[in-house]
Amino acid sequence: MNAANDILRLIGTELPEVEPVVRHGNKPLFHSFETEAELVGGIKGTLEIIDNTGYNTIAVIGKSEKECNNLYKLLNYKVNRPIQHLKENEEIKKGHLVIVPSYLSKGLEFDVVILISLNETYTMDEIDIKLLYVAMTRPMHQLYLFGTNKKNLLLDKLDKDCIEIGENG
Repeated sequence: MNAANDILRLIGTELPEVEPVVRHGNKPLFHSFETEAELVGGIKGTLEIIDNTGYNTIAVIGKSEKECNNLYKLLNYKVNRPIQHLKENEEIKKGHLVIVPSYLSKGLEFDVVILISLNETYTMDEIDIKLLYVAMTRPMHQLYLFGTNKKNLLLDKLDKDCIEIGENG
């Protein structure tokens, strides 16, 4: 929530900060990747870690529907679990890895969120900041971020104490 509130401050207007509900988990963890194969490997490794935590609901959030289509094509049959590319007004299927665009994630909660910037980046535009904020506030326990660099997710604008940087970060 601290990282999400830092993102919201980028808008520059006085918006009320979210008071975090008691949620347990580590700081958000950023992983960088250079190739799609590295991204898939990083996600598979992250899913293995998640499997050992007992968390059940996992979402992959992309910026847009187009980004989510690309993520679905990239991950389908490459991760050891069923995948649901969530559409508007669709029920979430139990036991599925859910891929959802940021604008459809509002109001949803997951144990874990994997937020990915594959081909699309978040900019300093107000709408992008709000979309990123919404995506960052969907996990109840853990947030993982993947991008080719921290700037793609505006993480370079955050207080360094708000996020952890993975080995490749």
